[in-house]
Amino acid sequence: MAERGCELTRGEIAALLDLRGMRQADYRTSIHAAATCAAGTDRGEPIVRAVIEDLKERRITVPAPALVERLALAGRAWARRESHRDLARGLDDAQRALLEALLTDRAEDGRTLHGWIGEAREGPTLKNLAGVTARLEVLHQTGIDDGRRRTVHANRYAILAREARILPARALLRLAVERRLATLTAFVI
Repeated sequence: MAERGCELTRGEIAALLDLRGMRQADYRTSIHAAATCAAGTDRGEPIVRAVIEDLKERRITVPAPALVERLALAGRAWARRESHRDLARGLDDAQRALLEALLTDRAEDGRTLHGWIGEAREGPTLKNLAGVTARLEVLHQTGIDDGRRRTVHANRYAILAREARILPARALLRLAVERRLATLTAFVI
């Protein structure tokens, strides 16, 4: 070792610091750490930080950036799926049918109920007030309680509600059933 000078190999440094390399068995725990962080955000940076912090706590050397990114993306996808399940859990068949009807049934002007409700006019005129009341009656028929929003993180709920307002009915119809029901639930609430 005297001939090498002060140079140490990566393995020697890891041994001195009591670190180990990442194994495939460690992926699930890192993905879980990412999902926990992603429950409240879609931003990549905090999710990646959560993965790196998890690795530090478990004394694992940080792998290549591409793997850290894949772990963070998997965690974010897991968090999204969980929020969809949580919002859609407990909906009865009638509520599911009424939510789906928002995308298929038409209002008097030919728009889907989803589009009609989403484009409510603003302003304090009597005609606008009557339209808002009619829209609220349609939403009330679903019987979805406002408390359901507390089943997911407030930021995740806001993301779903924003998606529901932005996406047209035809795009919502293409979503997986669980995601569509969760997005429509956020729209109704």
